[in-house]
Amino acid sequence: MLSLLMWAMISGAYLITVRAFVASPILASMTLGRAVILMAASMVGSVFPVPVASWFAQILVLQQTLLHLYNVPAETALACGAGITFVTFLCIVPAGLVWSRFEHISLRQVAEKSEHDTEQLSTGAQA
Repeated sequence: MLSLLMWAMISGAYLITVRAFVASPILASMTLGRAVILMAASMVGSVFPVPVASWFAQILVLQQTLLHLYNVPAETALACGAGITFVTFLCIVPAGLVWSRFEHISLRQVAEKSEHDTEQLSTGAQA
């Protein structure tokens, strides 16, 4: 149920973000089915494993999908692709930071522990 809820929230985020582009009649009247097609295209664009580079790849894939499949103008398609990527990837950061405060997780301590664990692995591999 949790997985279905999360996918419903993601598809809702796609639909709301696309419909925010009211200057384009095609995007303003986007249906849920078409938004799911954009989600599928977005998944194809995010197979590139490097975090920041995959964002650009995803934006370009979304732009090309909107451009060729839905006949959206190139500038609007690029802006919509960037908006979708921003909403789906970066909007969770503030919520995660607030949640980490409630869980008493310090990012500095996590970084120090990670560095310490990396050092232990590298010294163990040398021995």
